Amino acid sequence: ESGGFYSAEDAGEVGREGEFYVWSYEQLRALLDDQELALVSEYFDVNEDGGFEGNNILHIPIEKDWNRTVEADMQAIRAKLFAARSERARPHRDEKILTSWNALMISALCKGYAVLDDIRYLEAAQQAAGMIKLEMYQHPELKHSFSAGRAKVSGLLEDYAYLVQAAL
Repeated sequence: ESGGFYSAEDAGEVGREGEFYVWSYEQLRALLDDQELALVSEYFDVNEDGGFEGNNILHIPIEKDWNRTVEADMQAIRAKLFAARSERARPHRDEKILTSWNALMISALCKGYAVLDDIRYLEAAQQAAGMIKLEMYQHPELKHSFSAGRAKVSGLLEDYAYLVQAAL
């Protein structure tokens, strides 16, 4: 809500490593019709064996070149997958906000804006920078982390370096 980015979300806390995020072929088959499953299998590089401990990590292979028709079909399928995943137990989220990691995110968002010309990236970068300025900069010192409404720990060299990089 403040514009900063939390530091982490556990991957293996729910049960098995990555369980919240991965899909078995059987889970996808039960959720999708044959045509949707075929499209998901091709689009997200899904197979029956899975690529991670017998499960599939949905990803778009970099070499794929999709047309807008496929993208429109995938929006409905993604919504269906997201709804099914939201029924799963969510892993713990570490809500600590780190200056250095947020500065790296600001840099990435600015690069995304420059490349894609999508104003949402620039706005997110500006909000994160504003949060750091408001909550984590206590003149004359930059703080390293923010948690439970309080900035803590004196800034580290990486906090200053990455924040300068983000500002540039």
